[in-house]
Amino acid sequence: MYEQLILAMEALGWDPSDEIRIEMAGAQTSGIDVGEEYNKKWQSPIGTVKLNKDAFLVIKNNSRRDLSKSQPMEEFKPQHPYAKVDYESRKDTGDVGEGQPDRRCDAGSSVNEDSTSASEVSNSVE
Repeated sequence: MYEQLILAMEALGWDPSDEIRIEMAGAQTSGIDVGEEYNKKWQSPIGTVKLNKDAFLVIKNNSRRDLSKSQPMEEFKPQHPYAKVDYESRKDTGDVGEGQPDRRCDAGSSVNEDSTSASEVSNSVE
């Protein structure tokens, strides 16, 4: 097992001098005060830590951990249509993006004009 750890560290480019930390994960901690008389089969005293059957190890390299804060984007260029919402009146301003079809429903309708009904879809499948 130790050899596998060394191979994994080499594959990731970690140095033996790096600060490596191994932690156990997949545990549960009792947060309920059950009192003095409790069913020992189903309940645990508060603060008891039990490992789940699928518990696992987490190997962290704290030497290569990036602790710098996230930086704001220089320019906002979304890859999807962006509709501005006027939160004061809670109404959509209508900006659906350049060249994008307006797929919003009217207040009284439940489907768009260009959508297909369920019966049309079932007929086309047959």
